[in-house]
Amino acid sequence: MTRITGSTGIYCRISDDQEGAGRGVARQEADARALAERLGLEVSAVWVDNSFSAFSGKPRPGYVAACEAIDSGAITTLIADHPDRLHRSPRELEDFVVLVERTGVRVLTVTAGDLDFTTPEGRLMARITGAVARKESEDKQRRIRRKQSELRDRGRPTGRLGYPYDSGGVVNPERAAIVTETAERILAGEGLADICADFIARQVPTRFGGKWYPTTLRVMITAPSLAGLQMHDGEIVGTGDWPPVLDRVTYERLRERLTEKRRATSGRYLLSGLAICGACGHTLSGHMRGKMRLYGCNAAAGGCGHIYVSRDGVDRIVEARAATFLTTASHATAQTGDAEQLADEIAEAEAKLGDYARMLDAGELEPVEWRALRTAVVRRLDTLRDRTAAHDFAPINTGTAWSAMSDAHRRRWIAATLAVTVYPAKRRGGPFDPSRVEVRWLR
Repeated sequence: MTRITGSTGIYCRISDDQEGAGRGVARQEADARALAERLGLEVSAVWVDNSFSAFSGKPRPGYVAACEAIDSGAITTLIADHPDRLHRSPRELEDFVVLVERTGVRVLTVTAGDLDFTTPEGRLMARITGAVARKESEDKQRRIRRKQSELRDRGRPTGRLGYPYDSGGVVNPERAAIVTETAERILAGEGLADICADFIARQVPTRFGGKWYPTTLRVMITAPSLAGLQMHDGEIVGTGDWPPVLDRVTYERLRERLTEKRRATSGRYLLSGLAICGACGHTLSGHMRGKMRLYGCNAAAGGCGHIYVSRDGVDRIVEARAATFLTTASHATAQTGDAEQLADEIAEAEAKLGDYARMLDAGELEPVEWRALRTAVVRRLDTLRDRTAAHDFAPINTGTAWSAMSDAHRRRWIAATLAVTVYPAKRRGGPFDPSRVEVRWLR
């Protein structure tokens, strides 16, 4: 093999960390390092996107960092396991081709050799490879959606049923009693945090022996399966063939009560569930630390737990940008999102839930791994469904004042038009750094 000189970076990606503990990306890194050693290359950086799809169009922090390193000249060679680890989107591939042509970076893969973007033939092969990878992803999604549609038509669950059900849709009496108790206490006005504290004191475990958290309890008690209902794309589409634990009236009252409470508190944290963690892609939620109000990536809810940032600082940046956009005619008619892409992302997330449930049943996932993965996907689904609901929301006319909007109106507007990402701090304990906050228009 030809010896290559210059600084080298490695990019690793896997769509679903089905084994847990990042072993899939670790194998990719090991193989890439072996290739670098054979070529006499010194690896100076490794970027990893674990459980990030290249098909959905969702930002990948590792990939973005790798492209920035290429653009700045920090690396002159990039190694990946296979071309489809880099791209499954033709649009993204074209942007990468432009980057490679401008910088002259050399792209190597472990399984497909040298990707020569400097010649028309090499670019053609890269585009063909990307188109084939895209087609494979689309075929997989179509099969998954078709299978789920068939299961719904038969009244069968498309994934694992909720907390009170054992395999086969059999109701577990002890867990069903906990569901009934939880519903009665919520409707009587008791808060989720107080119920969780009581369950912990009584040593009432979650399905897999863990502790209760408000987010966990909310997801459990609002699962449509509790009322024997099938849900798809945020809408109830029919009834299932399993016995309900709650009657329909009680279930609807529960959802209404919890939705009202969430709306009542959403104004305190404008971007809770909307802002994205730049380290892991999880949504940020509101936190209190002493007297400080923060946005944080909650590890207990499936996030990395590494990002915490001043709520006031982030809100000021987003509100200033929003106010500017609303008085700029060129942005007044900005699109609120692509409904077809949102539907694809929702289908992909729902498919992940089904895959994780099957892997848990097969013993391929430990319960703690399944909980973390499922929680992250459920939160992602909530965000996607909020954006879908906002898709038909009429664009705000130029001149509409941000200050005139209600809190709910502001959150709907942000969900429909902005992507807010918060990146890790450069050092702990320093003052608020505005450069950590990225605000982009959704296209």
